[in-house]
Amino acid sequence: MGANEPTSPGVLPAAGAAGQYGPTLQTGISPSFVDSDHGWIAVGRILLTTEDGGQHWTKLYESEQFLGVVDFVSPQHGFLAGNDALLVTKDGGRSWSGLPMPARGFVHFVDFVDGQHGWAIVTGPHKERVIFRSTDGGATWTALTDPCPHPQGKLPPGPFRFIDVRTGWIACAASASLGFPNLQLFRTDDGGDYWSLVAALPDSEPPPSGVMTADALQFMDPQRGWMLNGRGLFATRDGGHSWEARATFEIIVPGSLWRGATVEFTSASTGYLAYSRDRQWGLFATRAGGTSWTQVYPQVAPETQACTPADLEAVLPGYNGAMQSSVSNVVLTNQSGRACSLTGTMGILLEDAQSQPLPNIQWPTERDAGDQSVTLQPGQRVSIFLRWPNECAPRREPGANLFVVLPPDGGRVPVTLGPRAEWILACTAPPSGPHGGTFEPLDPPY
Repeated sequence: MGANEPTSPGVLPAAGAAGQYGPTLQTGISPSFVDSDHGWIAVGRILLTTEDGGQHWTKLYESEQFLGVVDFVSPQHGFLAGNDALLVTKDGGRSWSGLPMPARGFVHFVDFVDGQHGWAIVTGPHKERVIFRSTDGGATWTALTDPCPHPQGKLPPGPFRFIDVRTGWIACAASASLGFPNLQLFRTDDGGDYWSLVAALPDSEPPPSGVMTADALQFMDPQRGWMLNGRGLFATRDGGHSWEARATFEIIVPGSLWRGATVEFTSASTGYLAYSRDRQWGLFATRAGGTSWTQVYPQVAPETQACTPADLEAVLPGYNGAMQSSVSNVVLTNQSGRACSLTGTMGILLEDAQSQPLPNIQWPTERDAGDQSVTLQPGQRVSIFLRWPNECAPRREPGANLFVVLPPDGGRVPVTLGPRAEWILACTAPPSGPHGGTFEPLDPPY
């Protein structure tokens, strides 16, 4: 298992900034994808949408209330819920209308299998939790029996997931102090009227005085499913009777992700993991059923490799006239098809016709320029101003070749002489110290 580690999670900007998304993210995040490209995510009080698998997001809606969950059953039809709020859209999230609340309180989970049949868990003012079912698109709701055995108000509600109008699962929280040492998975085959225990979930033991909950639960069909808890992502192939670890938080995302993480699969192989931490959020994707993950938001710039001699073309256009203390700039062009970086200090090397170094001619550029860094996109140029020491008496050197020496490994780029550079300097006296020049980009940054 592995992942591309992010440099930082996504940050939800402050309200009012141009092109940004509104109020700072609070606790909680909820994604909903209808295929590998089209999805929505509720973060804090706003709803965002993507059409490219989570790489870019557009704000659709901002609520006065905290939004706890979003659930789309098609590209147009979806539901949005939170604190004393339950909304429905039939135009992809551009407009929303209110639905009757199943009960007063906070809607923790909503799951519709089509436009009519759905379930919700609501926590009331006194921390009582109730499971509700609707068969008319949320217009009316019926209370169901809660299968979780722990006392009302003592533990947070667990996530649930239905795959059709009859078949669903719910994960109940664990607490050693209350006598429930493992997360418990229950299943219904009649839409929630009756529930039966399937299994105690593995690797779900809470700390001695703490609580363990499942952050997300999803089933693709009666056999294949995923569960996310504080220790990582687990998968089942037998309806929840046995589970195997797919990834841990340290592999998926560096650092602790306790709470504020959830997972959404669109097929047996493709899934998305959203997380929030410290007022920031991010999204990872898998194309391998959860065994490996890649960050898709915020996008991580690929690491730029150092320029090699094969990447660069070097030209010395000509001398600057007096030829006493300096020569013309050497222009380096990235002729490869990838971006590369120049970091450190350049050197110059002059060889005679027999490829032997001429004395006292190889100098780093640190005295004048210091360590520098520049990234060259394909086709982009940079000019390096090289300075020769005053003690270097110029003389003609037939057949000599000039090279730019690249840090840090000393790779050599042959310098092509321009029409005004008819001959090359050689030194007959040692220089007093290192000399060199500065980077000067000739093209705007890409």
